[in-house]
Amino acid sequence: THLNTLVLHENELIDKLLFLKKYYGDPSMFNHLKRVGHPINVIYHTRSHIRKVIQLAHARNIAVILEVKELTFPEQLTEKYPELINNGIVCPTHPLWYDFLHDKYTELSQEFSEIDGIIVSHGSAEGRASLVSGHCQCNRCQKTSLYEWYKRSISAMYEPWRAKHIK
Repeated sequence: THLNTLVLHENELIDKLLFLKKYYGDPSMFNHLKRVGHPINVIYHTRSHIRKVIQLAHARNIAVILEVKELTFPEQLTEKYPELINNGIVCPTHPLWYDFLHDKYTELSQEFSEIDGIIVSHGSAEGRASLVSGHCQCNRCQKTSLYEWYKRSISAMYEPWRAKHIK
């Protein structure tokens, strides 16, 4: 066989690779990770492991692509930004999400520029917040079309990746 692409599928893989210092830069991130039984060294280990997999794959001319779900995020984000919750439901159209996705994919493209591509299932049931699910009934969600939500969210993820990888 002639394997030329390795797809690494893990719904929350990007969250397990990044620190997102802008959002979690304070010590509460370390406390959060300890609360959920996820020591900080797991992130370091995962980063090291993925880098080694990429290195080995590239040495054999095999592209490495991540396959993930969005929106995903650690619970600590909603603790730090309680305005993301509306009547007990994560609001998928809160403006912070577009910045969060942009920052997340910017850091990914900077920290893991050797990744060859990303497949994102955006707005699926496995994501933590989705306009498609219709759970949030706030005015903003009611007024936001699926087209506009997808366009803004996907652009927030795509732009940093395009800037780093597409010439």
